[in-house]
Amino acid sequence: MSRLDVKSNVNCIAEQSGIDLIRLSERLSAMELGVDETQEVGHLAAHPSSLTSFVDEPMVILGTGNTIALWYLPGAITNDLQVSSNISFTLYMIQASLQTHMLATLDPLHHAMSKSMTSGSWRKNAEYFNHTSWSLGCLEFSPARHQQGHMTPNFAPSVSADLRMDASHEWSQRSYLLAAILSSALSIMHPGLYDAGRQAMQSLDTWLSQHNQDMQDALQHWRSVFTNVSVISNQATPFHWDPHSRSDWYDMLVMVGNYEDCVLDIPTLGLQFLHNPGTVVAFSGQLL
Repeated sequence: MSRLDVKSNVNCIAEQSGIDLIRLSERLSAMELGVDETQEVGHLAAHPSSLTSFVDEPMVILGTGNTIALWYLPGAITNDLQVSSNISFTLYMIQASLQTHMLATLDPLHHAMSKSMTSGSWRKNAEYFNHTSWSLGCLEFSPARHQQGHMTPNFAPSVSADLRMDASHEWSQRSYLLAAILSSALSIMHPGLYDAGRQAMQSLDTWLSQHNQDMQDALQHWRSVFTNVSVISNQATPFHWDPHSRSDWYDMLVMVGNYEDCVLDIPTLGLQFLHNPGTVVAFSGQLL
């Protein structure tokens, strides 16, 4: 994780949780799912947070040693954004509604989203979805991921099944602006993770040109330093950890749409966050 020098960042609102994130990481098992209520009570008792409140203003939450546990940025994705775009060597200033643009990039995915619902994993289980006019579902996009049960060096990563669809290729091509904005945000929040993501993409590009044509095609339009993107429509979730992450990696949540009063509840921190459209939150999904 990155660290915050509180003295040199006087304009930054920072709250100290008092949680020793290193000790918490050591307590968790390698594949902790976070769905066992008895285990979770034990974790909270062993690593109590000094915070308890509802948050609706920009803030970073710190662990001991000023390690940044979470970034909370409401309104980071504004309705109106002035964007410089170089098209055919001509500079145009265009006024774009970024949230509207983000929703428009999802248009090719409507049919695939509706087909993604299952009765198995909670990530795609219909009981966690609210019925609205937009297609419900969850799609997992990655140009290079290990298939379930094959997360060892003996198995080469491959393109996720959802990203192989023609509609997903169109979504990827439409998402350049969003990928650039979120990658830039990560470069500020966690420079080390941003650099690692860039290096990973460069290494993949070199390797796949000789070994995997499908991955090369997928990576051609992949402009994010993140290696996995989940597109989730109207989903509520049970409390859970991200066992495929690491304690010093950030997951990033970006909310768009037309809704009000959505809440992100993180018991580990003792906090609830207003999670309205335009909000960006970055945190370690393995720890929180």
